[in-house]
Amino acid sequence: MAVFWKTNYFKADAEEAYKELMTLDVITAESVVELAKNESSVIHDEFDWDDEVAGHKWRNHQARVLINNLVIEVEQNETKESVPVRILHTTSDRDDYKPLEYFMTHEDEREKLLKQAYADLESFKRKYYTLKELKPVFDAINAL
Repeated sequence: MAVFWKTNYFKADAEEAYKELMTLDVITAESVVELAKNESSVIHDEFDWDDEVAGHKWRNHQARVLINNLVIEVEQNETKESVPVRILHTTSDRDDYKPLEYFMTHEDEREKLLKQAYADLESFKRKYYTLKELKPVFDAINAL
């Protein structure tokens, strides 16, 4: 089985990182951080050990979580049932967020949001592809 990173964000060898993680009795975020504290760990350099820098990055992460969890209720036409929908999305430069209405009135940004939605569907499919119960969902995704 070949192990690799989903993105090019990480510098550590994915196979080596996986082997190192498999030495843990229980894999949790906390146990991985503990493992990485050792400077000889393959994944040590993937973490920010400067608390000031790490604290700032953590607060930025918390801000993104906050932004991404703001939703509005939207009524579905077919069922008249309301569903929560994210109200803010990132623009093409991936740093700033705009309300959903912005994407409906700026065609180039709408196309990029749609492209991201397709990428998210593909990501979902890759994540759960081994679950045969979801085959009808994957068939629907493939039909798009």
